[in-house]
Amino acid sequence: MRYKLKPMNRTIAERIIRWRYAPSQQGFSHHLITADAQIDFFINPINQYYVLKTETDDIVAICRIKTEQPMHNELANPLDVSDDILDIEINVRPDLITKGQGHRYIHLLLQLMRQQFHARHFRVTIAESNMQALRLYQQAGFQPVDTYQRADDGQRFIILMTKEQQLCV
Repeated sequence: MRYKLKPMNRTIAERIIRWRYAPSQQGFSHHLITADAQIDFFINPINQYYVLKTETDDIVAICRIKTEQPMHNELANPLDVSDDILDIEINVRPDLITKGQGHRYIHLLLQLMRQQFHARHFRVTIAESNMQALRLYQQAGFQPVDTYQRADDGQRFIILMTKEQQLCV
């Protein structure tokens, strides 16, 4: 099956805001903001949300390319930002999470982002409580590089990074 990475649009955003994750898999509480605000956030080009779709237009995952300095106010040692590094956020469709395809989706997204954005390094931030995602990214070649605790709710996060040649997906 062939996959494509496309920019987010309003129709897809309206479907995605109905996705619900288990508490351990959530990094963001969508119920705290209005549906319209969520849609506006997803489709605003500055937020750089993309959709991984099959050739039959089934949505598999969404991803965000973050270009701002990651958590610069919350890290003891701010991480370098470079054109070679993409800070990414990947959210697989909730009903696909336990199907054993996470490794495949990470591989597909990284491959497509490498081609489209010419990145050599990738960085992700995962909630410390999301053990399933942490294991998955570490199996894919990501290594922990830092941690931080979110000031507003105390939730802890682990920042993982890899270089292109280290990927084993």
